[in-house]
Amino acid sequence: MKELKKKPTCLIKKNLKYTVYFATRITNNSNTAIENIIVDNSELDMSSVSPIISGLSHHNAQILTFKHVYATTKQI
Repeated sequence: MKELKKKPTCLIKKNLKYTVYFATRITNNSNTAIENIIVDNSELDMSSVSPIISGLSHHNAQILTFKHVYATTKQI
C-alpha cells in the first residue's frame, strides 16, 4: 500500500490526521486504504484503529477504540 506523499491541506489546517494505515480493500491485484477514520491530532494518543476482517467481501472494516474515556453525569 502506498503512503500519501502529500497530506491534504484541509487536514493540516484543522489539526486532523488519518488513523488507518492498513489496507481496507484487498483484491487479487491491489491493496488500498479507501476507507479512513480521521481524528484530531490531540486525540490521537487516546485512540487506536484496528481492522475487522470478516471474509464476506473484499472490504475490511475498521474499529475505532478510545482509551480512558470517562463519562460525566450532571445531577439535577
